[in-house]
Amino acid sequence: MNAIHPAFVTALRPFAPLPDVTCKVVRSGRIHELEFRGDDRDATYRAANVRMSQIDPYRSPAVVAQRKDVATGEYVVLVRYYTVD
Repeated sequence: MNAIHPAFVTALRPFAPLPDVTCKVVRSGRIHELEFRGDDRDATYRAANVRMSQIDPYRSPAVVAQRKDVATGEYVVLVRYYTVD
């Protein structure tokens, strides 16, 4: 019996592991930018939101760009936040 009731599937969906999403620092200094790349648009945006929730609100984390890279076909989400003096 491997079937799971649809209500449990819906309830557990936010806790499912994220598909392959990579993150790298694009720019550093007073302004930090993180670039998230992945094949699934929703998973990439969700990974960016999870990372933004871990950043101090005084640093003003925000998604500044969302696009699809034409060369690789990956979705790109750019998160920017500032240093606190």
